[in-house]
Amino acid sequence: MSIKNRKVLIVEDNELNMKLFNDLLITIDCEVIQCLDPLAALNLIQVNMPNLILMDIQLPKISGLDIIKWVKEDSSLSHIPIIAITAFALQEDKDKILALGCEGYMSKPISMQPFLDKVNEYLV
Repeated sequence: MSIKNRKVLIVEDNELNMKLFNDLLITIDCEVIQCLDPLAALNLIQVNMPNLILMDIQLPKISGLDIIKWVKEDSSLSHIPIIAITAFALQEDKDKILALGCEGYMSKPISMQPFLDKVNEYLV
């Protein structure tokens, strides 16, 4: 798969997590778009049309849940898979997130190989 089909948008307000995710994605030949400001996420999604979105849930100003809902309700964006990456680790949290239409869920802190495997699952 060419790098143009491996465009990943990361929506994450923690700079250390952003760097970790970015560095891991680069090792598997992904083009990474970083979004530290969740209010800019929807615009970045529309402009860049990523092949995958990695979405933090606990964000300032707006919840990642709201962004997921907006993406999944927009017919021009709803095909983009979203993996929620969150500190919310309870089963009820996972169920709520997946019910919004997220294709995947990972709890923080992430483990490197399962993270890469999950990303590759959606970029194949």
